[in-house]
Amino acid sequence: MKDNAWKASPAVEQGRRSVYIFAKRGLLPPLLTTFDLPDTTLPSCQRDVTTVPTQSLALLNNPFVHEQSAALAKRIGTKKERKEQVVHAWRSALGRDPRDAEVTAALAHLEKQTKTFAKRPTPDLDALASLCHVLLNTNEFMYVD
Repeated sequence: MKDNAWKASPAVEQGRRSVYIFAKRGLLPPLLTTFDLPDTTLPSCQRDVTTVPTQSLALLNNPFVHEQSAALAKRIGTKKERKEQVVHAWRSALGRDPRDAEVTAALAHLEKQTKTFAKRPTPDLDALASLCHVLLNTNEFMYVD
């Protein structure tokens, strides 16, 4: 119930950044609490920083992350050549062009996922969303070096 209540919040529906989310003390966004959401009842000059396994699990399983992967796939589009899709996905998610080995692995992933999703109405788009989901779960996406 809490997930659905948070998901329907105006900030999420309007595509706002989490900085602008109106937070009720009794109804905190589950995904953000996993990623060190500050305590809303206390003043704090510095945020705690932790890295725990539940963060990775949240990114793999959270419906919001899947929705964002699908949205990125739609933005990239399926009318382009697959290699162009891969390059566009890397640029959008990671801000750089993929290396040759990454392109090869991504094309193999798209091929395999397209076969897996063959019975769905949009197998190419679903395969691209799967690749985007992988990119949104990489260390490079999560951490700034």
